[in-house]
This record gives sequence, structure tokens and C-alpha cells, in this order.
Amino acid sequence: MSSWLGSLWGGSSSSSLPYNIEPTAAISSQAFGQHGWAVHNATKKTDGSEATAFQANKAELAKTPARRPASIADARYTSSSGLTQLIPALHHYHRIKRLIHPRILRAHATIDTDYPDESKPSPGLDNLEKSAATGTLIIVTEKSTPLNDWLENLNPHTSQANAAAISWGVYNIVEALTFLHTQAKLAHGMLCPEAVFVTPSGDFKLGGFDLITPVGSDGAQTGPTPHFRQYEGAVCPAEFRSPERVGGRYDLLQSGSPIHAMDCYSLAVLIEYVYTHPNSGTSGVPTPLKKALLRMKNDSPKLRPRLAPLLKCPVFDNPYVKAELFLDEVMSKPVEEKIMFLQSLPDVLNRGVLTENVAIHKILPLLVMGLQSTAKNEQAMAQDVNRRE
Repeated sequence: MSSWLGSLWGGSSSSSLPYNIEPTAAISSQAFGQHGWAVHNATKKTDGSEATAFQANKAELAKTPARRPASIADARYTSSSGLTQLIPALHHYHRIKRLIHPRILRAHATIDTDYPDESKPSPGLDNLEKSAATGTLIIVTEKSTPLNDWLENLNPHTSQANAAAISWGVYNIVEALTFLHTQAKLAHGMLCPEAVFVTPSGDFKLGGFDLITPVGSDGAQTGPTPHFRQYEGAVCPAEFRSPERVGGRYDLLQSGSPIHAMDCYSLAVLIEYVYTHPNSGTSGVPTPLKKALLRMKNDSPKLRPRLAPLLKCPVFDNPYVKAELFLDEVMSKPVEEKIMFLQSLPDVLNRGVLTENVAIHKILPLLVMGLQSTAKNEQAMAQDVNRRE
């Protein structure tokens, strides 16, 4: 009885989260590309700051096919195969909690209402099939919107601003993937619009960890994992899967292919998708990127290049990206550079180098933080003078 009520109301234990979650979903769990996750607006209980809550009913996930086939080649992934949304959703739930990087969608709080506390531990990532399927999965993240929604809201008549914002977004995703490949030693495996989210300030964040996997046969972990091989054709859109994946040639990935190979291919397709979106207003993929994309989509996984060098492409050498990078690092900059940047802000904003959203969600908080720090220093100095007197 208690598990049924927990499923109906999202679990009484969800109230223990330090966030208020709006009951009405902003995006339905049944919307295309949601994979069973409903998106809700949320606020932090202590200060009212905005957040985003992803909620998935496990009973619904367990009876919903992972994806309708996009082609005859994917017919083996229809509902008759028995693959549902539950296991990929659990995989994502467990993974997003462990991956922390500025370019990865940050999970502030999570709860599986079937396992609200340590008294009944969750089976964990290695035993997802044993997980109870009566409750609700809740992931509260930083405020964000799905990439497709962000693209739909672009003004196609502001092509120059759109191109700058997109270049910054691509830069973000390259950095996220570089972290996964070089530090976490993992391949994302589901890089597509459904796995990218955009913050109010315009930063692109990587999510969608339904398939993330080690790759190769060296070391303690080998891959692609059985989970990846079973679900990748059902979860990842066909056009974002590299030829060896479409052909089921996982041996090519396991033996000798670099860890970045499959994501490199998917990223090339994603870049084309974003730049050619009707609302982008751009004339397609920028010329400096075209040759790089051809190399990234090489049929041979061994010949696809590492992603970090892509950041040196001239398309990212623009005032918008430079200003964004400075804002990311401003707290560690020398005082002289901070002063110079603050002095240049009126001109930067007047010339439209940075958008209004960046000014509101990045620059303004930095200015407030600086004023608070100054006020604290002045108060400390005054207290010190009073003590000496």
C-alpha cells in the first residue's frame, strides 16, 4: 500500500529534498525525446533560486518501449524485444550523480522514492534489473532547458548573435566530452540533441547518460558494456550512431579504437544539426569547421581525431567566446585584469558582444559577489581599526 501511494504522489520522501517542485510539468514525460522524464520548474527552499527537476515514474518507464524504430534496420529494437525505458533511465540516474564538471549538467539533489534512505540500499549501477519499479526517480539540476526548445526559441533574424551563441555551446560540449574521454575514461554514447541542455546564461551542458560506457580491452574496465550493446540502438537516434554501431561491429570499438571514436562521429552530426536548424539563421556549418567534420565522420573509428584540438578551430576565435571564457575564469584573474574587464563592460554590452541573458545570469551575480566581498573586507578592516583604538 505504501509503495502504491509513493508512486501516486511522487513518494512522501521527496519532501525531504531541499527544493520545491512545481506539480505541473513544463514538459511532459511523453514528449518526443524525453525518454520518460517529465521536466518541472523548481526552486530552492532556502533562497528561492531556480532549478529544474526531472521526474520519471518507474512503473510507466517499465511498460514504455525504449524507442520506436526509425528504420527497418532498427526493427529489432521495437516493443517486441522487451526493451523499455526503465533500465536506461536508472543508468542515467546513477551516472549523473557521479559526474561533476562545469560542462556537465549538475545534479543538485536526487532521490529514488523506492530507496529513500540507507535503511534500504538501492541495488546500484551493476544490478539495475533488480531495482524496484514502483516509485519515482527525481533529479534536481541547475536551471536548464532542452537544446531543441532553446533552438526553437532562437530568432532567425539575429544570425550573427545566434552563430556566436552556438559556437560557445559547441565549445562547451567539446570540453565536456574531453573530460569524459581523458579524465573519466568513458564514452558518452548518446550524444544527440536530447542529451544537451542550455542554461539561462547560454551555457550548453551535457546530460543524457543512458548509455555511458568504458571502451576498449585494456585496464580494469572493458567495453562497450553489455548494457550499451543491448540498449544503444533503441535509445540513441539512428543518425547519430556511427557506422560500426549501426552494423553491430562493437568489436571494432573494443579492439584498438580510441575511446573518443563514437562520440567524435556523433558530435560532427550534432554540430551540423545545430548550425542548420531553421531558427539558427546561419547559412550552415561555418567553413572552418567543414573539413574537421569530414575527418570526424570517417568510416574508420581509428581515424577519427581527438576532440580537444577542435577547440583551436578559428570558428571559436570570436569576441563572444573570449568574453565567456574570461567570465568563467574571472575569479582567478589578477586584480588588474578584473578592473580592466569591468571598465570594458559598458562597451562590450553596448556593442552586443554579450547577450542580455549573459549580463543577467553571469555578470550581475559576479558584480554582486564582488560588492559583497568588498563590503566584508571593509567591515573587517573597520572592526580591526576599532580594536586598535
